[in-house]
Amino acid sequence: MEKDKIMFFADKINRNAFSKIIDPEYIEKLQISDQTKDEYNCISSVLSLMISYSDFWDEGCQYNIEKNGQNLLQSIRELKLNDHETIQRLITISYQFLIELDISNFKDLTAEFRLSKIDIEKLSIKFTEFYKEIIINSKINIPIQILKATLNKPTIKNFEANYIKLENANTQNEEWENKLLRHEAKVENLASKLEKYENAYNFVGLYKGYNDLYKNKKKELCWLKIGLFALGILILSPFCIELILFSKAIPENVLYFIFPTISIVGILIYFFRIVFHNFKAVKSQILQIELRKTLLQFIQSYTKYSKEIKENDKDALAKFENIIFSGLVSDNEKLPSTYDGLDQVVNLIKNLKSA
Repeated sequence: MEKDKIMFFADKINRNAFSKIIDPEYIEKLQISDQTKDEYNCISSVLSLMISYSDFWDEGCQYNIEKNGQNLLQSIRELKLNDHETIQRLITISYQFLIELDISNFKDLTAEFRLSKIDIEKLSIKFTEFYKEIIINSKINIPIQILKATLNKPTIKNFEANYIKLENANTQNEEWENKLLRHEAKVENLASKLEKYENAYNFVGLYKGYNDLYKNKKKELCWLKIGLFALGILILSPFCIELILFSKAIPENVLYFIFPTISIVGILIYFFRIVFHNFKAVKSQILQIELRKTLLQFIQSYTKYSKEIKENDKDALAKFENIIFSGLVSDNEKLPSTYDGLDQVVNLIKNLKSA
């Protein structure tokens, strides 16, 4: 957790200590010689600025307040008559405060601050080598030390840690986005395939329905063939039986034998015609079913093609729909009537009577 701001220059006790240095009565007591007058005027102007702009100094000099605040107060307390070393130490510490104030302030310092800084740099030429070297090195060391102290603050470390976390989160987010895009592409691909499978399944179901109907019609056709074959044998059997009987002995009244045979044959022929008509109708229906099954094998591709080429043509599949979903046609126009066979028998009887 970041430390609270230290109120050093705004502190009343410290302000009184600064004010004491620049008090004319105090100066009179010190009896400052002309040799130290320039040095004293220099530190006096800096301390006046510290008193006048205490909040500004507190805001911009937290590093030096923590490091050199007590040294500054100690130097003020130890200031004695013509004490060159103490006043030079006091000026050197003040210079370090000015450097930090200049660094921490985003805007340029006002003229009075800049003049105080320049005065110290000019006076430092006459300082002892020790303090002269401190002032020269302060221009480089103070900014570096402030930067190090700033970088080591918990807030900066937390910022660095949060930045690393943010980078990791961004990397993880990119990985998730890429993974999501890959899964999205897979889902779209699966959806496309599923749509194709659904359409294909619908046509397969329709094809299966026609195929089942086709099998039933094939069975029906098989039974009709058997019926035709059986009726054909039954139609010929009376004549065969009579030929066998007549070959042994011809009866006196042939008509009594021929008439029942002809009647039976006429009735059998009538039923044969009915069965044969149904046989042709079933064959026609099987042909229609086979046509539908054939169309269903490529109707899906035709639908896609028609949608792309004839997007605005609503009747593009009308012919297909009429064929696929229409009923099976049976030809009933030539179905023999119920009395066709009887009419033939009646005509035969009339001819025999007239003969």
